[in-house]
Amino acid sequence: MNLNKCIGSIVGVAIGDCLGAPVEFLQRGKFNVTALKEDACYTDDTAMTLCLADSLIRCKENNIYDQLETYLKWLENGYMSCDGRVRGIGQTVLRSLVYYKKHKKIFTKNKNRLGNGGLMRIAPIAVFYRDDLYKAIKEAAISTYVTHSAKICLDVSMLYVGLIVGAINGINKDELLSKDYINELLKIDYKFEIEVLDIFLGSYKEKSKDKIISSGFVLHTLESALWSFYNSDSFKESVITAVNLGGDADTIGAVCGMLSGAYYGYDNLHKDLRKIKNFDTILDIAKLLFHISKKE
Repeated sequence: MNLNKCIGSIVGVAIGDCLGAPVEFLQRGKFNVTALKEDACYTDDTAMTLCLADSLIRCKENNIYDQLETYLKWLENGYMSCDGRVRGIGQTVLRSLVYYKKHKKIFTKNKNRLGNGGLMRIAPIAVFYRDDLYKAIKEAAISTYVTHSAKICLDVSMLYVGLIVGAINGINKDELLSKDYINELLKIDYKFEIEVLDIFLGSYKEKSKDKIISSGFVLHTLESALWSFYNSDSFKESVITAVNLGGDADTIGAVCGMLSGAYYGYDNLHKDLRKIKNFDTILDIAKLLFHISKKE
């Protein structure tokens, strides 16, 4: 069961990404995504997720400098991309990687940039550290920091990884999204920003669709993903709901997909997965990540 959910989280990123990519930045209501297209190609969300997973597999730890080197391989050579091309790289990620290549230091002058590029790739941290909830939460901040050092970005990644770990470990949906479970995550010795806590503690549950803003601002992406997961009863329904919100559809789909995939498990994902380019690589990496991090 644990393997099924871990694979589901990684593959869920790719499905949400591929569903949303063709309609990225289109206006809500002007399109209707219902299924994957043939030869569906994923974007930076999945490519960077695979790079992070690859680094964790090779290093057997959260080595941020190896992660940056791996992201550079993607940027310069298309490593882990679906077709050798870099698709959809965000400006915050690009600036961070260019700076790292030149100085071999982490770029920290981006504390006012509140995009979703750290959150979108974070699923492998949850899979790798799934047996230690609070370590997973802490490592999520470290991995996010290499490109997105703003505290809000760190906070979102930390608590979202906590949700994914809970889903992997079989917590039911009502409990997973409850204030009680979030309060368990908050037992870590760390002070989260109030606007982040407001969303995780359930403000999205009271909102109608027209109140959900599906932008690349990390809090909007988080809220869109949680709202879609909350208001659905299957993996497919959740990611279809997410990408049809429009805006930054591929990343919102990916973020929803990593949590929903962990909750419902790989066996309950799309039946037409082979439409995704490079799918065998995605599946192999997900399995390797599970096994390399499995406690005997």
